Amino acid sequence: MSATSGCLGLLFGGSSGGGNVSAGGVGSGFAYEQPAITREDATHIATTPDQFDAALDEATRENPSIVWLPADAAINYSGRSRIVTNAVIASSRSVNHPGGLIYSNTMGGTSEAYRGGPVDGVLELGSNSRMTGVRYRGPTSATWNSQWYPGYIPFGSGNAAQREEYRSQRHSRGLNIVSGNARVDNCEIFGWSTMAISVNCPPSWNREREQSYPRISNCSIHDNMMSGFGYCIEVNVGHPIVQRCFLNAARHMMAGEGLSDGGYTISESFVGPAASLFALDYHYNGENITGSSDPAARDYRYRSGGLIRILNTTVAYSHVIRAAATSSISQGGNPFAGNQTPAVHIGGVPAKKCLIQGCRFVHGSREEAITQGHIPPHIDVNEQGYGRIIAKNNQYGLRTSFSVGQP
Repeated sequence: MSATSGCLGLLFGGSSGGGNVSAGGVGSGFAYEQPAITREDATHIATTPDQFDAALDEATRENPSIVWLPADAAINYSGRSRIVTNAVIASSRSVNHPGGLIYSNTMGGTSEAYRGGPVDGVLELGSNSRMTGVRYRGPTSATWNSQWYPGYIPFGSGNAAQREEYRSQRHSRGLNIVSGNARVDNCEIFGWSTMAISVNCPPSWNREREQSYPRISNCSIHDNMMSGFGYCIEVNVGHPIVQRCFLNAARHMMAGEGLSDGGYTISESFVGPAASLFALDYHYNGENITGSSDPAARDYRYRSGGLIRILNTTVAYSHVIRAAATSSISQGGNPFAGNQTPAVHIGGVPAKKCLIQGCRFVHGSREEAITQGHIPPHIDVNEQGYGRIIAKNNQYGLRTSFSVGQP
């Protein structure tokens, strides 16, 4: 095997060799028994931001970089952002170790962490890129208004402009995935107020090539809870495959922006027990843009993505956290605090379908767990009252034994 093919095997290969199963432990959230990549596999060792950047700068398709962060590494990447291609960023996260750390204290609407640098976020994962075994911490992982929910950021107080200014000073985005062959696995990602991971792959609507399918697996993604934003994983274009992940303490754990060439699959995952709104969301286009009145258009107003699949996943909460409870948004409060909320909410109608199968919900019934917003007149409604949502073989009203999905 050539050096190049060996490196690419680490980029695209499976998560493990024999028996490297997911489990709990120090690096919990379905961490690997052993790291997928070791220090011996690395082409570079990085303990400073300059070393990290230099290693990634050397990466090419023919000679990918494998950048190892030692167990005690804490790379302060504040004020920086970059594109990552043809490279693996790796560390030692496992059931026995939390992994080396990359962190940023930068935030704000014009910061490098959010639309103020060369990429839309701190790290942009492009073609042939992978992050594995790493802790990746954003600037809002510390306590704000509530000691019980680190990373929770309320609406702010005052009029609409003042509230938006309050939020804009606290924006941050961790990873922006722009390629279908990017991978994020065995990582802990937390403290990114606006979104921990955003998916913006090349458009594919009405084109011959298939949609982009980046993979996100065996990760713990938590404490990303800015009011009005706050996503663990947000999809604009592309279809991430999310497997064996622990998602907690966000406004929405999964969300989509409505375009027909967006969607997601989440399977074998555990969601909760805390959030500030429903767990698994898909907006319809009309929430964000004017949208087209043509049902065949990519940006049809009442479209909620293309294909959505929610499989063998447990949602272990049914109420909004009781943080900053007040009926007045202008006072900086949360008017939804303590209210019941669905587990899945699809704002409009998918171009293909939303399949919810083999899942477990603490909600007492399907009607409480799964809701849909706008169903235009041209869409046939099924016997469950949904338009292009299929819910089958799910369990409701769980009180004990919150194991993941159904056997």
